Amino acid sequence: IAREPVLVARQGIFSEHGRPFAYQLSFRSPDQHTATATTWNAHQHERATAHVLGATFGRVDLEHVAHGRLLFVRCPRAYLVGELPVPSRPDRLVIEINDGVTIDAAVITGIRRLREQGFRIAVPSFVSNPNQRRLLPHADFVKIDVRDLDVEGPPVVHLARSYGALLV
Repeated sequence: IAREPVLVARQGIFSEHGRPFAYQLSFRSPDQHTATATTWNAHQHERATAHVLGATFGRVDLEHVAHGRLLFVRCPRAYLVGELPVPSRPDRLVIEINDGVTIDAAVITGIRRLREQGFRIAVPSFVSNPNQRRLLPHADFVKIDVRDLDVEGPPVVHLARSYGALLV
């Protein structure tokens, strides 16, 4: 799989001091006219995630991508509940909970199982909606878009940190 051409975006996640801390990996389509991720169905999300995971963790030279850092990948429900496999790299892979996932008992059970395997969990785009609040006790990282801070303010930051997660 490492020999196939792939399109995976890698965006830096930086510390408060401006140092690279981790990378966010995202699917990029070779077709510029493909629908955006906000209009994808569950199967399309699963295929895009499989592409990112396979292209990255299927490489012999993973460190060429990771540079010793964590790699955040947004995963849809099928990966969380165990219907689709997650690469056995808890040392590098941080599993982000896809925004569209409804947090129910099966997802919470899957997240607990993944954490027992050593994976870290991230909650992206935190704005304190009910789904996201259910994830806080299981989150290692909570990501807040700085643009949301103008609207949400300090209370969302305090809530995001309330269970000990690292704020990103």
